Amino acid sequence: MTPQKINAREIRARLDGLIVQADKIEPNLAKRLIDLRKWIKEKKDGCLNSKPYVLDLLTEVVLDATFWLALNPLNTTQRQIIYTEMNSSPAQQYWFDVLFPQWLNERDPKLPIWKQEVMAGNFKKDDEIIIRSISQKIEALGGSCLWNHILDLSMATDLVTTGILKNPLCVQLTTVSGVHLTQKYENWQKALIYWNIKRGLLISYNSMRSNHVKILADRILNCSDNLPTPCYTVESRG
Repeated sequence: MTPQKINAREIRARLDGLIVQADKIEPNLAKRLIDLRKWIKEKKDGCLNSKPYVLDLLTEVVLDATFWLALNPLNTTQRQIIYTEMNSSPAQQYWFDVLFPQWLNERDPKLPIWKQEVMAGNFKKDDEIIIRSISQKIEALGGSCLWNHILDLSMATDLVTTGILKNPLCVQLTTVSGVHLTQKYENWQKALIYWNIKRGLLISYNSMRSNHVKILADRILNCSDNLPTPCYTVESRG
């Protein structure tokens, strides 16, 4: 869920400031930010401003890094106070407590590939509308959701959800079926295991069904509360 994007000039300035700050207390974050700073170094501001997905991604990383640096020195109780004040959902808390640190501390094997593809304009978030619709349905039913570019590009996850029990589930949606779904499942499972994600759902759906958003939202919310830990479950909702 990307906030209003920051322009290229401000992105550069914020990255530079965060790198200095992070270098003193969290070197792995500094390294990741330096890598992203190099990624855009040779690009002019006008070029970057014409690339919405690049700016969306960098905006997310800058804002998440800023918040995470504020959280990092706090103990669990202090963090929970901040989460309550910021109205952070259980899904957002899972991101900052678990997945974002994982992304900083582990090698990201997909990073070189997606940097090239996103900068070239080859990344298209074709399923953004359905993900947004499913998220709204789940939240209306009392669950929580989070989706962002790093989850999608690096962690094979379209959506992090929690239900009533607040137990995070990483979900990937696909319209692939049959033998192709088997291959997709193998790659998806490997990605989740690599990032030490314990609960995952790969769900294949038929986009031609008129009520597929409701079907998916209901099923994802149910799985969030009822799937075991660990699990890497694949389902078809044709």
